[in-house]
Amino acid sequence: MGRLATIIHSNYFDFFVTMAVLANSIFFAYQIQSVSDGPEFWIVHLGFCIFFVSELILRIACEPYVFFSRHRVLNFIDVVAVLLSVVEVLIKIGENGSANMVLWRLIRLVRLIRISRILRLKLFRELRLMVHSMVHCLKPFLWTVCLLHLEVYFFALVFTDGAIHALQNKVDDNLQLYFGSLMRSVYYLLAAVLGGVDWTSCGDSLGSVHPAYRVLFVVYVVFTQLALLNVVTGIFVDCATRAAMSDRQLVLQEEMMKEGLHKRELEHIFMEVDDDSDGWVKASKLEEFLTDDKFGPT
Repeated sequence: MGRLATIIHSNYFDFFVTMAVLANSIFFAYQIQSVSDGPEFWIVHLGFCIFFVSELILRIACEPYVFFSRHRVLNFIDVVAVLLSVVEVLIKIGENGSANMVLWRLIRLVRLIRISRILRLKLFRELRLMVHSMVHCLKPFLWTVCLLHLEVYFFALVFTDGAIHALQNKVDDNLQLYFGSLMRSVYYLLAAVLGGVDWTSCGDSLGSVHPAYRVLFVVYVVFTQLALLNVVTGIFVDCATRAAMSDRQLVLQEEMMKEGLHKRELEHIFMEVDDDSDGWVKASKLEEFLTDDKFGPT
């Protein structure tokens, strides 16, 4: 069991399982692209399902404490994905109606979360760091959305009030389109600062009401672009930096990498000291090398 646990927790085994996950994702894309869902697709899917169920059982059976203590989020995703694959097979076997078909298609989409397995590999260390940082930025993101909508809501009230009074006296298609209602105002004010619409068009339509509205609209765009969004970007960068520093596994990997480099440097030094290659270092030879400028203190 100990040897099996060593194999399962090795980098080679993780790499092999990750490649199987990627192959399953490619097969899933080909299955969606295909018009028919023939039996050959289900034979391949059943093979993938048996493989992932067996791999999950082995990982839990070998070291259950390690499985539920390390990478808890990723392991939970693995368990959910494997259970969904099993449920998908059972639904396909007992399929007898459109409701089952809808549920089956939803399950097929949800099981793609297993692709997060690639975050465990050292090869994708930077990708895992980016995902880890984005997860830690969710809280500032929600507060940013609230702040942005409060600002947009305030300006939308002002512009909608002026537009509705102006539309009572004249017909302006652009003004009606952009600021004919509160929901339209909120929508196009967001689009104006996020690149969804040319903000000069919105400003020109407000200028037909009164030049002061155009000036106020320019103030809204400039403040949002140069002040609010830049401050938010700084907060996100700070949050991502702190998330990277708190990623203990990444720090351990970097320390292990540095330790490996130091070990190889020391091995290289002692191989040079041991000129007769007998595995022993003489004290006189060591003193001679330590006084050498190449290895001595600088």
